Amino acid sequence: MIIRDGIVLLEFAELVNDACISKPTYDKAAREGRINVVQKGGNNHPALIEWQSLPAKYKELVRHHLKGDPEVLARAQMVEDHLQVIPADSDYLLHFKAENGYHLTPDNRQRLVLACKIVALLAEADAVMREGGTEAVVATYGLTAMALKDAVCNYVKANRASLPKKFPATMSRLERRKREYIAAVRKGEPGASALIHGNAGNHAAAKVADPLRRAVLLRVVSRPQNYGKRRNASDYNLIAEKQQWPTITANTVANFLKDGKNGRTATIYAQGGAAYHNKYNIVVRRSKPTQPTYLWVHDATDYERLYQQEVGGKRTYHHRKKVCVVVDPFSGYPVGYAIGETDTVELTQEAFRNAVRHIKELCGHYALPWQVQSDRMGWKALGDWYKGMNIKYTPARRKNARSKIIEPWFAQHNDHYANTGNNWSGHNVTAKLTNQPNPDALDAHKKDFPNEATVIDQIHADFARHRAAKVEAFRQALVSMPAGELRIQDRATFLAQLGIRHEWTNELTNLGLVPTLLGEERTYQMLERGFQDCIGTSFQVVYDPADLGDVLAVDPNDAKRSFLVPAVERVPMALRDHSAESRRQLAGIEAFKTDLSQEAIDEVLNDESKLRMLAESLMADAVLKLNKHGHLPTDDGPANATSPEEEVVRKNYITQGGSHKAALSTAAAEAQRRANIERWAEDNF
Repeated sequence: MIIRDGIVLLEFAELVNDACISKPTYDKAAREGRINVVQKGGNNHPALIEWQSLPAKYKELVRHHLKGDPEVLARAQMVEDHLQVIPADSDYLLHFKAENGYHLTPDNRQRLVLACKIVALLAEADAVMREGGTEAVVATYGLTAMALKDAVCNYVKANRASLPKKFPATMSRLERRKREYIAAVRKGEPGASALIHGNAGNHAAAKVADPLRRAVLLRVVSRPQNYGKRRNASDYNLIAEKQQWPTITANTVANFLKDGKNGRTATIYAQGGAAYHNKYNIVVRRSKPTQPTYLWVHDATDYERLYQQEVGGKRTYHHRKKVCVVVDPFSGYPVGYAIGETDTVELTQEAFRNAVRHIKELCGHYALPWQVQSDRMGWKALGDWYKGMNIKYTPARRKNARSKIIEPWFAQHNDHYANTGNNWSGHNVTAKLTNQPNPDALDAHKKDFPNEATVIDQIHADFARHRAAKVEAFRQALVSMPAGELRIQDRATFLAQLGIRHEWTNELTNLGLVPTLLGEERTYQMLERGFQDCIGTSFQVVYDPADLGDVLAVDPNDAKRSFLVPAVERVPMALRDHSAESRRQLAGIEAFKTDLSQEAIDEVLNDESKLRMLAESLMADAVLKLNKHGHLPTDDGPANATSPEEEVVRKNYITQGGSHKAALSTAAAEAQRRANIERWAEDNF
């Protein structure tokens, strides 16, 4: 379809097709003059048929085929063909910045560009009319001035979805926009500036544009009571009326707060730091650790499994356990957890111990992480505790929940492992009701809720299933870590850093150390000379409640003096209960006892020569001092009194010398027994 000299013409294909008329019908109608063919086809030009010359029945077929009146469609197409982008308008819209500092969005800019094209076309037609009259308009656009304006209105209505929401579709309002466009151009400004005036943050049209009004409204919306938009607008208007300022609505307040600068200030004062961090603080996107144990994250939560308990003689059904979980973000693996009543530092420490123990189960070594992150509960005490293990501790920033990756981990654990059974209580009290279990069903089955011991078993089972789903990949990652990257700890170091110190000290006797741990008296002994030399010393016992196979004995007066002492394995009383292993164990004990007693004997024997030399020296010295009667002179006693030197000789040489004979005899007997210590143990025990 085209318009030529104000006449609407159809192209051949728009009339002759399967939906309208056939070629023979067309040829016959043209011969008989029932249709007016203005241009015959040829030389790559289609035949053109005057629309108004078609019979009514043909017009109806064409309207149905083209889905509209050809005259309206042709004029709309003519408008489309004459729309042109004005470079000044396009550049202005591209670089436009509103009062709030924002640029136009690509969608808004595209809508405004089309609006500028339409208004610019009307302005151009107005100029053509002034210069050449109606004939010039028809020659340029194929329509009279009025027909052109009608075509533009129809085009606007047909393309409403592609234009700004408030762009006018009536000729009177389009004429006003045209005049504003022309006025802007005459002032040397882009015509597009007239189209976004007042609806895209333009400073002159804002009701709170000047600095004083803005400051007043900002103060009103920043009050710590965090009033709603209607209340804030009402309170601002009380001031505005006295100052003779324009009043505002709740929508004005909402638009004011959309400005990031205003919104940030209002949020931090009216709602607090947490709301500010969640909405305005820049989010730092972090990648997960590249190796296990590079980072552990822990937090405690109410485990969403209900159990019943009798409290004050009344049965209640709302109880939940507190669970602290240690997660390795490398793969989201629950490396450790602990179950308790409240979120405490002690519960966190037990969860951490569980994590280190579990690492040993997976790879055979105790291992510590390089870094730990948590919330700020007990962060000072935990900071000192982790510092003692040379672990970098980085508690989350205050009121910044986004930094704790363990929160989404809890949601995943609940959805996949903890939400089974009739005692599942839901995600939390703030979750959407559509995601919560049926409260009526919970109430109906509350008497079937498990007791405390059973719910603890359920929690262990939940974590066992969660670990089982990820354990092989996590284990493989642990054993594949580069050399030196896994912070391996031995048992003594594990106890020193993570063990629990027994409340009382215990004196080492020949029975060993006998502390009462977990309500039971236990004996620990070590066949080591350095340890046995400490008999009579009181030790602080450090133990692991999950493994009492050995303890760390620490001298409270000298922390460097510590021993990893194993638990005593009792030897059977009856010979029939003995095994080869128990006999070897007994023989080893007896051998150590023999060596220890012989060492005590040898200590005196080794000193015998020194004693003899001392005695001989003292005797020689005493002989030199004898008087002519053969007695040592004294200053305050009779001449025949025994001197101190003679007493030393008598006690250390004669008396002790005699006892050496018995000691030597005993040593010989012990040496003979040691020749076949296992046989001796069997025959004499």
